[in-house]
Amino acid sequence: MKKHIILLLNAILFFSCSVTKHELNTFQTEKIDNLIENKYFEIKCDWAQPQVTGSFRQIQNSGLFPIGSSSSNINISNSNNYFRMKEGRVVANLPYYGEQRVGGVYTNNAVAVAFDDVPKNLKISKGKNGNYYIKFNIRSKHKSSEHYKVNIKLFNNLSSTIYISSSHRSSIEYDGHAKALVEAQASL
Repeated sequence: MKKHIILLLNAILFFSCSVTKHELNTFQTEKIDNLIENKYFEIKCDWAQPQVTGSFRQIQNSGLFPIGSSSSNINISNSNNYFRMKEGRVVANLPYYGEQRVGGVYTNNAVAVAFDDVPKNLKISKGKNGNYYIKFNIRSKHKSSEHYKVNIKLFNNLSSTIYISSSHRSSIEYDGHAKALVEAQASL
């Protein structure tokens, strides 16, 4: 009798968890679908993963990285970083860590990966698992000769990965979370 009761309780628990998970997935799917459909969202990044090279690895012990960071995973949650998509424009200001590949000078205010323009070759697709993939090309805000190829993956739980390949610098990846833009904060 005890075995039957335990089996019954386990079945009820399993069934109730699966219903809750389905309802949560439906809610999350609707939320991400609305963000993408409206093209009106912001991604705040918590981590930067630069392309690690031998020379970049040498500065790991220099004390220049935030506490808890390494040369391959840098905490940027306390920086004022953002990626925004609003009304056909894409605006971003993301801290950059890596190596310059093409000659030129970056001033202190222009080191970040920054752009504010209408993206070229914008492609948005939805995967079988409900994740979205966004790809586009865009020109740098600070250096007109620098161009970026941007690939974004938005997961069902609104976490995101932004991969940026530059024409002048080594590539970098950012991990963060997407949310709907609030009009008062959405000034581009």
